[in-house]
Amino acid sequence: MSRAWCFATGESAIARSNRVWLWLLCGGFGLTMGCGQTGQGNHDAGPSGGRDAAVDFVLPPMFAPPGATVLDVVLPTPRHEPAVFSDGQSVFVAGGLDDQGVLTQIVRFNPTTKVVNVLPEVLPTATYAAGVAWTNTAAYLFGGLGNSGALSQIVRYSPSEASATIMKAQLPRAAYNVVAVWADSVIYVVGGYAAGVHLTQILRYDPSSDTLTTIPATLPVGVEEAAVFWDGSLVWILGGKADAAGTTGTASNAVQVFDPSSGEVKLAGTLPYGVWGVPAFTDGDLFYLPGGSSSNSTGYTSIFSYDPVSQSASTFDFALPVHIGGRGGAWVSSQWAGYICGGADTQTGKMSDKIIQVVPQ
Repeated sequence: MSRAWCFATGESAIARSNRVWLWLLCGGFGLTMGCGQTGQGNHDAGPSGGRDAAVDFVLPPMFAPPGATVLDVVLPTPRHEPAVFSDGQSVFVAGGLDDQGVLTQIVRFNPTTKVVNVLPEVLPTATYAAGVAWTNTAAYLFGGLGNSGALSQIVRYSPSEASATIMKAQLPRAAYNVVAVWADSVIYVVGGYAAGVHLTQILRYDPSSDTLTTIPATLPVGVEEAAVFWDGSLVWILGGKADAAGTTGTASNAVQVFDPSSGEVKLAGTLPYGVWGVPAFTDGDLFYLPGGSSSNSTGYTSIFSYDPVSQSASTFDFALPVHIGGRGGAWVSSQWAGYICGGADTQTGKMSDKIIQVVPQ
């Protein structure tokens, strides 16, 4: 029997979950059901060959209501700019800077059980402010800051293998606050900061061959600590910290787009305000930008989503309970929520050990 959701394009997960559970309450588990005139979903042909054949629904979990909540669990120590990523089930927090110095520690947070564990494996080099991308099997950390300054290394971390290894390929120059995104088969590494310069570079890293290639095209606006996303065909670079020219102060409001098929980069509009260091994440359709820092580094609690199809932003009705910047965001598909781990309170300047759950509206 086929499995079908019968959901409208662009429908939020909350609406999906509520609608399926409403269907269950009204119709019961044994009711057969078609998907209506829209043709959404897949059907098995019944005995009559009609489209009222039974559909085996895959039920979503009962998601938390929309909102931003500080959870009752914390990281082992407050830490700034760790590399945060998710395998879809758990959130991993690698490295970072705490009151004792730069960390090699790797922490796993289970959103279902709300448990934080310090893992036995560690990063090969104490690192913070690195770019990170998850490839569905491993995380790759690019550059960052160590005990002796900026790094050019690429580190592969595999949770299933419980190992972290420095790869042979290296960045063309030591840099930190680069951002990285998995694009189906390669990783794009964008921007960063090195020797007093906001970088305009775009790099392509192939994990299968451990090779790094510099893309000829460069960003119109060099940025560090931008939010970066992959929509299936384009790389989107939102905001970031930049030089004053062409930006809102030092916090860029630029939307930059890189097309790997053509090799072209262009400006594609602006954000509602300039922002950098956003603990950003995506559900695969919309890009979410909660908090982050402003031009004077005081930061925001507001949250907005960006739709790459309509190229428009929508501000949420709720905000973060605290001011948080320093990146550190990851999406957990099994919870339909984003999680912000650590970072810095942009109001007090103190490092954070908080874990904040953000459920989109």
